[in-house]
Parts: sequence; structure tokens; C-alpha cells
Amino acid sequence: MLRELHISNLAVIESACIDLHAGLNVFTGPTGAGKSLLLGAFDILLGRRISTDLLRPGTREGRVTGLFEIHDPEIAHKIANVADLAVEDISDPHEPMLVTRRLSAAGRSSTSINGHPTTASILKRIGSMLIDLHAAGGGGAAASAQHDWIHLLQPANQLDVLDTFANLRSLRQQYGLLYERRRELKGRIEAAQASSRLRAQQLDLCLFQADEIDAVDPCQGEYEELLARHRLLNNLQTLQKDAGLVRAALYESDGSIVERLTGIVSVLRRLAELDEELGEVLAAVESAGAGLQDVAFQLGTYLSRLDHSPVELDEVADRLNALNRLASKYGDRGMDSVFEFRRTLDTEIESLRNVHHESEQAEHELAAIDTELADTASELSKARRAACTTLEPRIVAELHELALPDAEFTIQIDAADEPGPSGGDRIEMMIRLNPGLPLAPLRSVASGGELSRIMLAVKSVLAQSERVSVLVFDEIDAKVGGRLGTVIGSKLRALAQHHQVLCITHLPQIAAYADRHFHISKQTDGKQTTTSVTILEDRDRRVAELAEMMAGKQVSETSRNQAIELLQRAEGSVGDNGSSTNVPEVTVTQRVTKKKKTRPKTAASVSKTDRKKSSSKRASKQKP
Repeated sequence: MLRELHISNLAVIESACIDLHAGLNVFTGPTGAGKSLLLGAFDILLGRRISTDLLRPGTREGRVTGLFEIHDPEIAHKIANVADLAVEDISDPHEPMLVTRRLSAAGRSSTSINGHPTTASILKRIGSMLIDLHAAGGGGAAASAQHDWIHLLQPANQLDVLDTFANLRSLRQQYGLLYERRRELKGRIEAAQASSRLRAQQLDLCLFQADEIDAVDPCQGEYEELLARHRLLNNLQTLQKDAGLVRAALYESDGSIVERLTGIVSVLRRLAELDEELGEVLAAVESAGAGLQDVAFQLGTYLSRLDHSPVELDEVADRLNALNRLASKYGDRGMDSVFEFRRTLDTEIESLRNVHHESEQAEHELAAIDTELADTASELSKARRAACTTLEPRIVAELHELALPDAEFTIQIDAADEPGPSGGDRIEMMIRLNPGLPLAPLRSVASGGELSRIMLAVKSVLAQSERVSVLVFDEIDAKVGGRLGTVIGSKLRALAQHHQVLCITHLPQIAAYADRHFHISKQTDGKQTTTSVTILEDRDRRVAELAEMMAGKQVSETSRNQAIELLQRAEGSVGDNGSSTNVPEVTVTQRVTKKKKTRPKTAASVSKTDRKKSSSKRASKQKP
């Protein structure tokens, strides 16, 4: 629902805040007062291209803002996805969605949703979910562009509405899940087929790499051991020579350290017999001599083990070279990376070998899903055709009531070239307005007035199936009389039970059915012209407006009585469609002074002075 519409510096509108309610909101006023600017504001708000000609002369910026309440969770999710916002930001009942579009004198425009910048193209997509604009238009490209706004003229939307009317949401959701699963499987199979040669090459490479590593057969810790052994063998002569010299110096040569320590021990033993304090020194020297003698024995054992075959050094070097080649090819962190890469190869080889098996399984599943999908699509198609037999005559009856006596309406269902996410059907709502002409798509209707009545007829039947909550009608009263106006007004009010309806009209018979009645007027001071939008908050003002719509400025007692009768008739028809009989509370959209409410006057009690006052008030200038 559109709660508020703000317009600033748009042509002759300096500033207007239109407070809208649920139900039927009607806009009336004299020709040229600026009612078309209201439609222009909707065009701007919903992402259409902006012309700088619409900017009020002498101003730097114009702005149109709409405050929307989104109650449908599905619509809220769609808008959130398109606008890239959180669903809570869209559907919060306490914080309606704020859509703003600005136009600068330099020709630049900016768009935002809840303060977040966005583009006009995104706003256009969102706008089609919010408002269905049935505006006047001639033939040709202009009509086509104008008709683009009408949600129900798009075949995809017609299918959605038909399915909702036929209560097919559950079946269609089931079909959608199958369709998505089929698309996923088909993608996997096609990818597998397209990459079969590449997979074979990858498998050959993985097998080669695994064989190369397995041929060397490295072991954990082997590389470090070989490296130590190679260092020893490569320095064997140095080890033998220097270790032998150390052993000789310690034990074997004349005057060796051990021999000299033995002599020192003998001297200290004699001295300790003379002085016991040297006992500790004696013990230390004896211990040192024994330790060095053990070292000499250990060196002898070590030297005896240094004998080796000359071939061993070559074998160790060859093994190290093999391991180093593996590390350079497959291990950026040494041999640990080689072992890790080998484990990865096993996983990759298994995966590549299983792809063919998985592809076969996917093909079997795809065949089963194709069968189930075809059965579900057939069930959907049958249900849609059955719904059409109920829907078509009801719409035709509505068209006849709306002074289109020769109209024929049908929903054409054909098999789609390719099944889509909504089923295997392609539908088009078709209409013929005059005998002898072929049936044609709804979107081909060029006359704005005829199209508005056709849409009213269709939406009256599909009221609970249409998801767009705000419907705007203009020129719905084109080329119709008062009797048909009463019919249109009644249908608009009935439609307003399920949608918020905004209607611009010249017919008092339609305006009488308003739940909220707005008057659009134009004032000029000789230098500037301004347009204001005012709510007619009490019965007297509505009677005066309806009377003036019938009789012009020369309002008579008869025209007032007729206006009262129109209101009474509209109020009397409320019980038939369930609308509220209460007149909405006063909400001033411009700077209007609130009057003290009085009991409605009867036609007999209204004097010429009263009528003059009423006329004077309407003509008075009000700043927007």
C-alpha cells in the first residue's frame, strides 16, 4: 500500500503531501488543474526516464517520494533481492519502505530506497511489483510504453495470476523444485561430457606422478638419515686421520696424556700419605686419567667401525639424488610435501575414476525426473485449462457490464518451445472488442479508456489473485456516461477491498464511491501558477464538489440534490461489497484549515449564501 506521496517542485506543484489510505482514493478537479502531474509523479517514482521540463521553473531540484507498506512476504523477498536489502528493512510494519527520486536542474537524477542509493533500472523492476499504472495513452510507441507499466499485460504475470486463481501454488512449487533439480543434473552431465578428454588427461598425469613417486618409494625420516650418512662417508679420511691422532695423543704415543697422568698419580699418592688434605686432589687426577683412558678406548672402537666399501658412498649419493628430484618436482617444503602430494593424488585419482560412474547415476536420475516433470507439467496444464473455463465467462460478464457488449475474452494456452520454471505452458490473455476482428493480446489495445475498463473487468474477477497491491486508473471514464460511471464506481470500490485503488476521474458517479476524495486545483497570482491537492474531509465539501462536477460553476439546488443522491446511492451499495460506510478522518494534504464538523445539511436547508461560501472556499488560494 502507498501510504504517502510527496511531490516537490514538479511543474506547477511547489509542494504537496498526499496522505493516502486503503480502499478507493479518488482525485477530481477541473481540466488543466494538474491531474496529469500526479501520473507524472508516479512515472518518476517508478523509474521512468525524467525530463528536466518537469522541474518547476527557477528551482534547483525536484523530488518525488513514496512511502510504501509491504504486507506480502513474497513481494517483500523479491524486492529485497532486487534492491540488495534485508527483508526486514522492506517489510517492517513500523518503518515503511521509503522510495525517493530526485531531479536536478543540471539534468542529473538520483534514486534511493530507505536511504540506500540505487539505480533507475532497479527502481523500475521494483516499481512493477508495487504499482500497476493504467494511464491514458494513444496508439503506437507511446501507448506501448505506457502499457509497459501494466502488470497484467505481461504474459509471465498473467500465468502467475492464473495459477493463484486456480490455487496451484503448491503444485507449481513442486514443479519448480523438480525443474531446478533437472537443471542442476543437466548442468553436471553437460560439464562432465564437455570435460571428458580433459579428465582423461588429468587421470593420466595423476597416475604418472603417483607411479614416479612410488617407484622411488621414499620413507619417513629416510632423507635425514641418508644426508647424515653421506656427510660421514664423504669425510671418512679426515675422520680417520684426526680421530687417530687424538687417540694416539691420549693413549698410544710415548709421553701420552694418560701415561703422564699415571706418573702424576704416583707422585700425588706419596704426597697424600704425608698430608691427607691432598687426598681430594689425588682422587680428581685419578678420575681424569680413568676418563681419558675410556675416551681413548671409545675412539679405538669408532676407528674400527669406519671401514666401508667404496660403493656405499655412490649408493647413498644416488638415493639422495632420487629423493631430491622428487622434492624439487612435488615438494615445495621438502619431503613432507612429497608425502602430502602423494596422498592428494590418491584422492584425485579416485575422484576422476568415479566421475564416469557419477555421470551415469546423474543420467538415470535425470530420466526419472524428466518423467515426473512431464507428469507435473501435464497436471498443471490441465488445472490451468480447467480454471480458464471458470475465469473466462466471468471476465466476459464483467466486460459486458462495463459497456463492452461485443467483447470476447479468452486465455490462450499453448505448449512452450521449452519447459520453463513455471511449467510447459505459454499463455496469453486475448480479447476482441468488435465483431469481425481477430482475437488479439490484451497489450495490443491502444485506447487508454478501453484498456482501463478491460483491466477493471479482469482485476474485478482476479481481485484476490493479483499480487500488486496499488492500482492506479486514469481515463477509465473516457467516453462513458453517468449510468456506466455508477457501474465503474461500484466495481472500483469492490476492487478496493483487495487492493489500494487510486482513480483520476471526471465523472461524479465514480467519485461518489470514493473512500477518500481528493480535489486538485490550480491557482495563479498573475506571476506564478501553483497546483494543490486537498482532501475533501466532510460531506458538505464532497456534495459541493460532486455538484460542481455535474453542473459546472453554476451549482443549483437540483445539482446539489443529485450529488447527495449519488453519495447516498454509493453508501447504500456498500453493504453489497463489504466496504466501510465511514467517511475517513480529515487529513490535510496542503495547508488547509480544519473546520469544526457540523451535521450534514439537507438540500432544502442550504441557502444561496451557503452555496456561495462553499464555492468561494474551493476557489481560495492554498499554498501547497
